[in-house]
Amino acid sequence: MDSKITRTLIQMKEKVGASDDDIEQEKGNLLSFEAQELYSRGFNASEIYHLIKEDATQEPFPWGMSKIKRMINQSIEKYKQENNLQGAEEYIADPVSHVKRYEKEIKAWGKVPILKTGISSLDSAYGGGLLPGQLMVLTGGEGSMKTSLALTMVEDYLMSVGDKVLFFSLDMEAERIALRRLLPLMNCGYKELIGAIQQDSREYLNALEKRQEIDNGNFRIVDGPHTLDSIKKKILLENPSVVIIDYLTCIEGFSNELDTARESIKRIREWKRDGYTFVTLNQLSEQSKSNQRHGFMNPPAMGGGSSQQAADVKIDLFKDVEPNEDVPWKQIKKPRIVATVSKTRDAIAGKHFVLDYDGPTMSFTGRAKEVEKVKEQKSIFGPVSLPE
Repeated sequence: MDSKITRTLIQMKEKVGASDDDIEQEKGNLLSFEAQELYSRGFNASEIYHLIKEDATQEPFPWGMSKIKRMINQSIEKYKQENNLQGAEEYIADPVSHVKRYEKEIKAWGKVPILKTGISSLDSAYGGGLLPGQLMVLTGGEGSMKTSLALTMVEDYLMSVGDKVLFFSLDMEAERIALRRLLPLMNCGYKELIGAIQQDSREYLNALEKRQEIDNGNFRIVDGPHTLDSIKKKILLENPSVVIIDYLTCIEGFSNELDTARESIKRIREWKRDGYTFVTLNQLSEQSKSNQRHGFMNPPAMGGGSSQQAADVKIDLFKDVEPNEDVPWKQIKKPRIVATVSKTRDAIAGKHFVLDYDGPTMSFTGRAKEVEKVKEQKSIFGPVSLPE
């Protein structure tokens, strides 16, 4: 496609009396016409996007990826309605066509934007990281450091890739998450950080400045409450590469956790087709936590198995500590956090790792040791004596 759209917009901008709103409207009209023209010639929505995105992101009024895709989908639907093309459902069955379509997506990435935990042995166990359009599910009970692992992933991604991350903190206030991200930089606990803020200490100001430097505007955080529709609006407004939802069944608008999980995962499966990488954090039910303590290391999260079915990677976190009433509190050793790769599409699931972490800063060090499970599930069935 030539630069006709860009030339037209520049001419309008130079024209006396052409307002910004007029130029924006004309850009929409031109891109809509181009999308419908390409669709009528046999191109699908994904192919159209790759053909027109270069023009659509030029000055004046550059548009983001999400807005361009919305415009293309709306234009195609309008074309179908106007030309009575609603009867047959479009689909692609040729495997080469699927490969070619994904090939265009891969080449559009530039460098490969992989999301990792930053714990190398754990990352290797599930395939080396997540690609755009994939979903990781983190499950665990309270205190199993799900949020800490998610924030470790954020840190690694900002340092290695540098694209935008949108963090939905539906369980904790946004300021709590923001302050937690300062703890490793100050090497202190939460109460010490609060004291440093009150004193306007140099350590606190330096950590805040360092945090802004590392993030470079690419870490965005919002807290709840949120419905699925309001989550989608925030995603479209922020246009991130990575979306983290902490945690899934805190999404509002449903009468029970099962419906929340099912509908949320259904929508996430649709959204990730646009190239977003998703990480969802899921709490365990009381029954699942009990099963986990008795050796079942692939427990379903609250809301059933919808998340596990949709996940490309599922990691279960387990706080491995045995309660002992006879041991004074100060003598209790730091509980082990065990991560189990219970599902992966790119490797063999089933490995367990003890993750090294720093308690006061609530952060992982990047070190891990592979371990084996010693507590097995009890058998339900016994042997049967068959008649001779």
